[in-house]
Amino acid sequence: MADPASSNKREFSRSHVHVTTTVSRGATRVSGKLRDVSMKGVFVTCDASGLTGGEACSVEVVLSEEVRVSLKGHVVRAEPTGLAIVLDEIPVESFHHLQQLVIYNADDPERVERELTERLSSPPGAGSPA
Repeated sequence: MADPASSNKREFSRSHVHVTTTVSRGATRVSGKLRDVSMKGVFVTCDASGLTGGEACSVEVVLSEEVRVSLKGHVVRAEPTGLAIVLDEIPVESFHHLQQLVIYNADDPERVERELTERLSSPPGAGSPA
């Protein structure tokens, strides 16, 4: 049986969470629940009508009344059950909250911390060795 970690082509591990999230594009606002989150993308469970693949959007994740994580990305997949969004911008003020959300909810927090350390210490454009 293949090792799930080695067969997973994702750049960052996903964490499963269920927090209130709003996806916006212009006047269109869709409320839902964050289902999966990584440092590279999110999946929001919602009624995805009104947003389609390829569209730029803003994502607001509500951690508490005082703490909201604001992100910018684009929809890569719209399904009847929700939206898959790749993150294009993580503002400095949201980066730490997103990082903690991913680590705190990870199945393997140490692995997520290693991924972040390795990725953040690599020069831009550097890939993993072949």
